[in-house]
Amino acid sequence: MDGSIDRGKCSRAGDVKALLSLLGKSHSLEILGSLSFSEGPVRFGQIRDQWNIPANTLSRRLKELEAAQIIVREAVGGCPPVVEYSLSELGEGTRKFLGELFDWVESIDKSAVIVEAVA
Repeated sequence: MDGSIDRGKCSRAGDVKALLSLLGKSHSLEILGSLSFSEGPVRFGQIRDQWNIPANTLSRRLKELEAAQIIVREAVGGCPPVVEYSLSELGEGTRKFLGELFDWVESIDKSAVIVEAVA
C-alpha cells in the first residue's frame, strides 16, 4: 500500500484530509489530550501551563477546534471572565485514539530517538 487514501473505501476522503490537517497543527493533540484526560472542563490557563503553549497559539488553536465542533467553549462568567473548554459530542470520539496514542508512546523504549528525529 502506498499510503494514499482509497476513495473507493473512504467516501469522505476530503473530510479525513481536513481533519488530519487540523490535528497536525501545532498543539492540537496536546489540547485534545488535556480535554480527553481531564475530570471535567478545563480552563485556558490550565492547558497553557500543562503544555507550555504560547497564549496566542493556544487561542488560535482553540478557536479552530471549536469551529470544527470538536470542542465546546463555555463562558462561565465571573470577574475576570472565566472560560472553560470540554470535548463536544463529536470530540468525544478522539478519546479512544488519543488514549491508544499516549499508551503507545509510553510503551516505546526510552532509548528510541523519536524526540531527536522531530527536533
